[in-house]
Amino acid sequence: MSKTKLNSTGAQRMMLVLDECSQKIGFLSLLTKEILSAPESFKSLFGSTNVANLIVDLRQFEESYQNMLQNPSATQEEKDSALLTVHWAVRNLARALRDNPNLIEQLKNFQTKSGVVRNPSLKAFLGMIEELKDMTYQQLITTIEEEDSKNSFLGEILAKEQKVSSELKSLQTQLSELRSQREKEASQRINIITKLKEEIQEIQAASTNQIKHVEKETKLRETVDMKGFKEIEGVKKEELDRFGKSLDEKVVQNKKKEYLLRKKKFAVERELENWVAKYDQDMEEKEAEIDGLATEYTKEQQQLAEMEKYLGELEQEYEKLLSEEKKEEASKQRETAMRQKIDDAARIIQKAWKAYLKRKGKLNASTSKKKKRSKEKGKNASPPKSSPSQKSLSKSLSSPSKPSPTQTLKKPSLSSSSTPSPQKGSPAKKPPALAKTVAAVKV
Repeated sequence: MSKTKLNSTGAQRMMLVLDECSQKIGFLSLLTKEILSAPESFKSLFGSTNVANLIVDLRQFEESYQNMLQNPSATQEEKDSALLTVHWAVRNLARALRDNPNLIEQLKNFQTKSGVVRNPSLKAFLGMIEELKDMTYQQLITTIEEEDSKNSFLGEILAKEQKVSSELKSLQTQLSELRSQREKEASQRINIITKLKEEIQEIQAASTNQIKHVEKETKLRETVDMKGFKEIEGVKKEELDRFGKSLDEKVVQNKKKEYLLRKKKFAVERELENWVAKYDQDMEEKEAEIDGLATEYTKEQQQLAEMEKYLGELEQEYEKLLSEEKKEEASKQRETAMRQKIDDAARIIQKAWKAYLKRKGKLNASTSKKKKRSKEKGKNASPPKSSPSQKSLSKSLSSPSKPSPTQTLKKPSLSSSSTPSPQKGSPAKKPPALAKTVAAVKV
């Protein structure tokens, strides 16, 4: 029968506690009186588990608790502590049985084979726990509407009960009237019984006289039968003597037969000894053959060990080759990753340098316009030329070769008033974006 699932965790915990309680009591019911009284004799059944020791501890705790109950000088705290130790011992025993399902199966098989019946009180207790589980489960799954419907149903039942009680009262009055009638009839019957008893007494008196007459007749028959018995006894004694003589004759004949059979037995034993000697000789030959095979087997085992050692050395060499291949692959991957990082850094530097050159071109255009306006002064200014360091940097950025991370870059410095050409030997200042990219490349 499928049960509906409980929603609340509290209800599920209650049902789990009841299930565990019934399971532990079922385990404990497998321990019969014989096992509890002498667990040492059932060590072969328990095996390597400590169930026997737990049973002995439980018996000791129970005896100490019983002695404490009988002792009037023991305090209530001592009694409670002794009872608590008994509870812990029972709990440990139930856990040990739960952790050993094979032992539970063996105990069940032992009960079925030995025909031992479980304790009826434990059976009744298990039945009560199952009923309690069903009742709590029904109470937990019932909703408020179902509870109201049950209450209304109980109200109807109470009304019916009141009606039945009124009918019962009327029936009780009728019963009292019937009892009075029955008592009258009983008194009449008692009178009849007394009359019958008097008649029985008269019949008993007549029967005693008849018994005496019968006893006399039996005594006469007994005397006659004794005479006949004595005659038969004499005849049987004669037959007994005759059978005794025939028995002696048969004993002599049987002794002769026994002598012949003993001879035959000795001959058979000699033949058996010969067969045993032949068997021993054959077995010695077979043992020698087995020893030869054993020596060959040991030689083959040594050869096998040498081959396994050789194979182990080959496996070690193979593992070394595999590890070296893995290291080469890892180094190749690191080189490719490093190249990719360097290429990405070079692209970033190229983009920054191109932006720098664009800004520089715009500044040069503005300075040429200013020089055209100052022609009246008669000064001819030469346009700014790119330094050799800039040409080398642009070639290095435009070329697809890999830039070294430690390369130093030189570029002309910028001023707010004019844009003269950079002097030779003067270090060029880097813009902040380009300086960051160069620092990242160095890292």
